[in-house]
Amino acid sequence: MKALLTSLLLATLIFSCADESKSTTDTKEIPEKEVKKDCTYALMPRAAASVEWTAYKLTNKVGVSGSFEKVRVGGNKNISANVSDILMGSQFNIATKSINSKNKERDVKIGASFFGAMEGGDNITGKIISAKGTNNVGKCEALLKMNGVEKSVAMDYTVEGENVTLTTTINLSNWNGDEAVASLNKVCSEKHKGEDGKSILWPDVDVKITSRLKKVCQ
Repeated sequence: MKALLTSLLLATLIFSCADESKSTTDTKEIPEKEVKKDCTYALMPRAAASVEWTAYKLTNKVGVSGSFEKVRVGGNKNISANVSDILMGSQFNIATKSINSKNKERDVKIGASFFGAMEGGDNITGKIISAKGTNNVGKCEALLKMNGVEKSVAMDYTVEGENVTLTTTINLSNWNGDEAVASLNKVCSEKHKGEDGKSILWPDVDVKITSRLKKVCQ
């Protein structure tokens, strides 16, 4: 009888330890679910923006970069969960006299001989007429008016934090800009002359427009 009780006691202890071990092993911390935040976007009122550009000279296309210091963005007062909706209908106005190529002498020449040779050369305006994409990347179409000519331009957009950036490459010939290009190349002839002796200023210009969004997440 005593042996039987001893055996039962040992069995009870073994099963008790086994259950405890199993409980410890199977119990895992359940990670908290990440809470997905719902965000809305809007253009900042009279949002300040920056415009950077790169033009090309010489036969082998050496880039010359600069910016415009006075740019206004507006036109769309909507609030939306989609950045593409905010871009739709937004407008921008670039004051060409605010050009900054980090060379004052060159800035004067660009203002007088390039924009001065254009119709309504004091301003470049644009309006986005279509936009499609996510809140990170997408594509849009803008009407760009320069030299009295309005043309459609395809642009890419990217969003980082509260900044949205539009990028594109334009050919000034599409805005009847060949005379303005030739006018600037004439006054900058020596600066645009490469080892081959040819003085060239290309009509292609890379453009990057960055504006700030008002982002609210709940």
